[in-house]
Amino acid sequence: MPLRPNRDQSSRLVARLGLAILAPLLLSACASRSPLIVSAPEQPLALGTIDGAVEQHLGRSVRWGGRALAVTAQQGHHWIEIEGRPLGSAGMPRSESSSTGRFIAQVPDALIPTRPLRSGTLVTVFGTITDQATQQLGALELRLPVVAVEAIEVWRDPQPPPPVWPPAYWHPWPYPPDPYWLY
Repeated sequence: MPLRPNRDQSSRLVARLGLAILAPLLLSACASRSPLIVSAPEQPLALGTIDGAVEQHLGRSVRWGGRALAVTAQQGHHWIEIEGRPLGSAGMPRSESSSTGRFIAQVPDALIPTRPLRSGTLVTVFGTITDQATQQLGALELRLPVVAVEAIEVWRDPQPPPPVWPPAYWHPWPYPPDPYWLY
């Protein structure tokens, strides 16, 4: 009489095989974002509190984000001018919120993401304030903090939900049509 596996053994084997296939797929979805982007620093520094006094905050680690205004490629790195926005719980900038100021992100070429980085894109960066840059905006001279980026995340714009249409209206009256009108 040939030996057959017990029913319990075969169900355990199928469960283990299913777990072995599903576990890497589920874990890969969690591993796509840097923990520096997802979690806030121990002592967060708001962009609006700097107000031109960049020298006092040199060397501080920050996690800021917003909408990219301009992207300039230079040798070895990219300069991204960003209009700051408050960040949500996962580090994504809230696009509907008002601006908290501007800053410049200095991103090394090794960290440039594969997703296109152009004006209007939502971006979150983590890095250290290293310098300040001056920018002329009409008659106003702005002193913007420069952040040496250690981690960057380029976000997709949230899509609005599709419109909800009323249910189809088949009859002009609240009762079914008279069958004699069909002939």
